[in-house]
Amino acid sequence: MEEKTNRKLSVAEALILLVISVAILMWGVLIAGTPTAISLMISGTICALYGSVVLHQKFDYIFGHTMEIVSGAMPALYFLMFTGAVSAAWIASSTIPYIIYVGLSIIKPQIFLFAALLITALTSFCTGSSWAIVASVGLALAGIGQGLGIPPALTAGCVVSGCFMGDKWSPLSDSCNLVAATSGRKSIDVSKSMCATSGGALVISLVLYLLIGFKYSSNTDISQITEYISQLDASFNMSILALLPLAFVIIMVILKFPILPVLFGGVVIGVLEAMIFQGQTLSQMLTTCWSGYVCDSGFEFVDTLFTRGGIVGTADLIMLFFAAVFFAGSAESIGIIDVIVQLLTKLIHTAGSLVAATVATCIGIVFLTSSDYTSIILNNRLYKETYKEIGLDGIVLSRTVAESTTTIGAICPWNSSAMVASAAMGVSAFAYAPLSFPTWISIILAIIFAFAGKFTPKVQGESSK
Repeated sequence: MEEKTNRKLSVAEALILLVISVAILMWGVLIAGTPTAISLMISGTICALYGSVVLHQKFDYIFGHTMEIVSGAMPALYFLMFTGAVSAAWIASSTIPYIIYVGLSIIKPQIFLFAALLITALTSFCTGSSWAIVASVGLALAGIGQGLGIPPALTAGCVVSGCFMGDKWSPLSDSCNLVAATSGRKSIDVSKSMCATSGGALVISLVLYLLIGFKYSSNTDISQITEYISQLDASFNMSILALLPLAFVIIMVILKFPILPVLFGGVVIGVLEAMIFQGQTLSQMLTTCWSGYVCDSGFEFVDTLFTRGGIVGTADLIMLFFAAVFFAGSAESIGIIDVIVQLLTKLIHTAGSLVAATVATCIGIVFLTSSDYTSIILNNRLYKETYKEIGLDGIVLSRTVAESTTTIGAICPWNSSAMVASAAMGVSAFAYAPLSFPTWISIILAIIFAFAGKFTPKVQGESSK
């Protein structure tokens, strides 16, 4: 009997498996209400079984591909764990309460979203680290927004998109440098190319968030804010020294020290301050960093806001990550991504359709692989020659990939960036994704400019439209 050999996935098979996987995910989220990790595990199992039984691939190959993805993402998991410890330690040390205390005192509801977007975008751009900013500044802004009566999902959408917009735009960030490295361009050129798209999205979003802020300002009870300030003052020993852990992290990130040791240092400073100024013992703080801070002030607003954090609090997100990696490894190893990408490239006829197709594959690969880095690498390699054939400068490819990966990772629930953001903001990615205006507007502008022939340079020797 002739031994069966493995074969490649057909277009029809890839489309069917993709539709089934998406249907399972949507059913779990919108109808069944089951954890997303379960849906991802089911989808991953279906893909793995199909590859093993129908395509005759060895299961060791499929699972081995998954393990390669896990190995590359381990730093993200450790960062996620540190985020839980940072949250707990900085609450116990009054770092976060003090920032919220000051924020409620000086920031008005009508300009909060405007200020939050501007602050997060600028700090992330200057540091090149979205994770560090969302885990520190974002954590504080979430509390301020809650105190001002802003819906948590709206605050999260504003803050998260600001953090990751600044990151993708910064020539100091790893994502911008990865785009540059894989496309053969300089990071500063990639950053400059996004002035029209990210810059335009920032201006439009600032206006939108400002208009929305005026809506909520009319519903805000100023006397209630005053009461919140009094409750915070009564619950913690407030001091400007509480800002030391945050200042340490921001300065070290600007100086380009490795982020994990920096976060560990931030936790240590927070623990010491909690022991010195808040009367905590070392054993209490170690338990707090592990299990989370439990606030028992007697004030409902304060207790609800600050009972959170801890390494254990990130366990659900870590499990979601492993489920996502299993699905991504299975889908990628049996060839679903390759087939879908090849199908899309056949539909390209104009500059606009090329950019639109690039956006579609960038977003699709982020959601399928849970990795914006994978999407950056694959799409830059995939479209490099096609952009030349269409007559577009390669910087357009770099910009399109940058706009459609890093910020999309921040709204993909099973991406590590979204997990870090969700842990810091206390809001699921499903809830804040539609309200992340800069993310969507920058992508829309990239497509519009391509179809209109504006801010879309041609290769040298080609005339501009």
